[in-house]
Amino acid sequence: PLHLDAVTCVALRALRPGEAVTVAWGPERGKLERWGMDTRRKWLEENLGLDCACEACAPNLKKRERKRAEAAVAAARQAEKDREADKVARRRKAAQAAAQAAAEAPGA
Repeated sequence: PLHLDAVTCVALRALRPGEAVTVAWGPERGKLERWGMDTRRKWLEENLGLDCACEACAPNLKKRERKRAEAAVAAARQAEKDREADKVARRRKAAQAAAQAAAEAPGA
């Protein structure tokens, strides 16, 4: 991951107030821009520890975040179903053990 305490940027042209300043991070000039969003974001994450939200990536991030949220909700629901199934299985096993103990008890 990239560890920077400070970065100094020098503009090569006049900037308007509030205009975004962007930095191209990549293996070689122009290569990163030719890659698809997923490849580009993966390379930036793995090599620099950056989670890109540039103009090229940003429109797709909301869709991606929504899909992740939906997947998390589905996983949570499945986990709850699994916990309930485990509870039912434990109760059934306990009831079977109790019935067997009662059947084996003297005088049964």
